[in-house]
Amino acid sequence: MISREQALTSIDDLELTPAVTPFSKIFLRQQQLLDDQDNPNKLLYYVSDFQQNIVDFDLADTTFEYNLLPLRAVIEQNVSIDSAWFEAPVQMMNKANMLLVKVHNWSDQKVENIQLSMRLDGAVKPVGSLDIEAKSTVVDSVFITVLQPGIQKVELKITDFPVQFDDSYNVAFEVKQQLQTLVINQERPNRYIESALGSQEYFQKTDRNASNLDYTAFNQYQLIFLNELSSISTGLSSALKNYLQQGGNVTLFPAINIDLATYNSFLSQLGAGQFEGFDTTGRVVNYYNANEFIFDDVS
Repeated sequence: MISREQALTSIDDLELTPAVTPFSKIFLRQQQLLDDQDNPNKLLYYVSDFQQNIVDFDLADTTFEYNLLPLRAVIEQNVSIDSAWFEAPVQMMNKANMLLVKVHNWSDQKVENIQLSMRLDGAVKPVGSLDIEAKSTVVDSVFITVLQPGIQKVELKITDFPVQFDDSYNVAFEVKQQLQTLVINQERPNRYIESALGSQEYFQKTDRNASNLDYTAFNQYQLIFLNELSSISTGLSSALKNYLQQGGNVTLFPAINIDLATYNSFLSQLGAGQFEGFDTTGRVVNYYNANEFIFDDVS
């Protein structure tokens, strides 16, 4: 038995640990202590959250007075940044690149006025505030303008109390001075591809005929166009597959009369869909949605 002062000191010296002791062992220790002291007032106090894995004793011994003091868990608000991704697959200099940020509210109550900010090039920029329903997520947008090429690092941060360990999220990405692009033609160049790439200084375009290719040079390009090839040879198919596995990008414009077998063999290696015969059925278009992303920056 110890005094009140000794008890308070012992409590201060306690350290948190994942180990737990079942109540049956605690009771045996208390029972032995009180029996040894020959104390007529056998009062026992249990301060606990009484989880099932530790409450394994009964209260059959009526010579003891049991006092159970349950502790209720404190409901803590916790919000975290779940993930972040760019709207476009390629980030460009001197343009507002949209980064989408998903923020998750893990608590059972709605949270309001969660501040989202961004650190880029050592400067902190406030993005806005978020209101998130209980057990829900919201997606907000952050616009990043990069002025210099190279590896870029962005830190996203939210203000969330009291749990703060998951309040920051780091994103790294590369912005190139120019995008090296290879256009593989069957015959003549495609004037639409020429127009699209020619409108941006960002694209450094190289044209090659399908019959005169250096497969070993594919890794020099960040983007390869297949322009209306009548067929895809086994050598080109193998080289493109290896190029894609190393992080390359391929855009395919099939010709009207293609060799379905070679095209579908190439696509099946990539786990992509298959082509069927060219459908010449007429279609009537009433309007087009000019707000779709594909028309961005089209004049």
